[in-house]
Amino acid sequence: MVQNNSDIEDEDSGRKPKVCKNCGKGDGIKEIVFGYPSGDFDQEKYIPGGCCIGVFVPKWHCAHCSHEW
Repeated sequence: MVQNNSDIEDEDSGRKPKVCKNCGKGDGIKEIVFGYPSGDFDQEKYIPGGCCIGVFVPKWHCAHCSHEW
């Protein structure tokens, strides 16, 4: 699990978290983006979130455990 709170993104900062809140792994965290992706969509950095944006949507996705927050 997460070693200390400084490894987790400040919810209001908008910065990419250093580790997953669920599994604690640092690599594989991708930003979830919404809308129709362009031809040069970077799948290593982003994950498509779909075209419908709700009120409470996750911003980050862990490629290891699929946790979203």
